[in-house]
Amino acid sequence: MPGIRGKLVRGKTGTLEIEENRVVIKEEKGFFSKRLEEVKGIPLSEAVSTSIEEKQPPFRSLIRIKIEHQESEERLESLFFSEDREGLEAVKAEIDADIEKRREAAEREEAARRRERESHVHHISLVLEMVDQVFQILVELHGEPGWELMSSSIAEADRIVLDMESLGVVAPVAMDVRGLTSAVTERKADEIKAEAYAILSVAHRDAERLANYEGIESFDLELHEVFVKSYLLLWDIYLAESIGDQVDEEEVTALKEAFQRLGRFTDSNACQVALQEMDRLDVLEGVAPRFEGLRLLMLQCLESLIE
Repeated sequence: MPGIRGKLVRGKTGTLEIEENRVVIKEEKGFFSKRLEEVKGIPLSEAVSTSIEEKQPPFRSLIRIKIEHQESEERLESLFFSEDREGLEAVKAEIDADIEKRREAAEREEAARRRERESHVHHISLVLEMVDQVFQILVELHGEPGWELMSSSIAEADRIVLDMESLGVVAPVAMDVRGLTSAVTERKADEIKAEAYAILSVAHRDAERLANYEGIESFDLELHEVFVKSYLLLWDIYLAESIGDQVDEEEVTALKEAFQRLGRFTDSNACQVALQEMDRLDVLEGVAPRFEGLRLLMLQCLESLIE
């Protein structure tokens, strides 16, 4: 694109052109031997917006183009004046096209990151759903066994395993509920407990494994460990309290400390509410009165991490 003649904001004569993916402003120098020297070069990749306006100071008889651009952390603007409207509009069109191209690319990248975040949040939520079903089976074992409810939990666990397999996230948690299914079908209480705790151990072990997994930029997999370990502790304390055991103060402290790590990753309103509610847990009051509300708050907090 040939240079557009006009004036710089300081009143000097010069040119504006685009060359090698840069917006270049040159100033005419020399008294007898005229020459053009570059005084401003703006990479197209740094341009943020453009506008063309008339009757702007200090040259109201000319047309002004304003180019806003980012330089390091600073937002700057460069001005050039000319009577060549067609030339200015051609420059503006080329800059705007590059801005739009970058905007579309950024949107595609963000959409891909969001899909990845959604997959990991869904993955964690499936693990937590599995924890729910396994602990509900353990709860139903005490007193008069609720075999029908246990069978419903097994059906849900089978569905969760299928969902995990189809999700296709990096470094998935692989769970096998066939042993638990057989134990519930045969109504063998000791085997149910053994199989249930084996599944919970897998969830705990893989939470630690994923916390050290690298290569995911859109989602910190340490969050997997924060949520799964906290959820396991919450359920374990609740189960102990439900069957009449004394609440372990050290376990309550461990639960609070595990979940408080969440504050390093997010300040979403949902997570702040969950953290505040966790802080209110008291050994003397017991976990049971706050269990269901806190469990739901944790799930809402997890969902908020998609944004």
